[in-house]
Amino acid sequence: MPAEAYIDDIPQEIREAFRGKLFLTTPAVAKVLGLNIGTVREHIREGNLPWRQKGTGKVAPKLAHTLSDVAVLWRHMTEASARALGVAGSPPGTVVPLPLPGRRPPADDEFSTPRTPRRGPRNPKKTRRRRSIRAPD
Repeated sequence: MPAEAYIDDIPQEIREAFRGKLFLTTPAVAKVLGLNIGTVREHIREGNLPWRQKGTGKVAPKLAHTLSDVAVLWRHMTEASARALGVAGSPPGTVVPLPLPGRRPPADDEFSTPRTPRRGPRNPKKTRRRRSIRAPD
């Protein structure tokens, strides 16, 4: 299925980010999707997010992503989360929560133990005032 067919599945907030723009940079795509920049770069490396080169730089090319590129990634993410949750084949437009990679549920005792506030500076030597040096009279 062509990427343009996936654009209808994208949330309105993402489409609004592209209003009046042909492309977004990788950090802008990460911000719009609510993902870490490293996660978006990993999707680029895995081929889940298509890109175009912006400019003529050879050493560090600037990447640009169109709305149809983000639609491909969005479709991949929703299908992957549907498979992970066992609801594969759900009709288009069905809201499926996206599991965020790298997150773990908190342990039972993680929130039950209150943290004691730190008293004083971490390094007491850094808090001493520097004595001004005056020339002898």
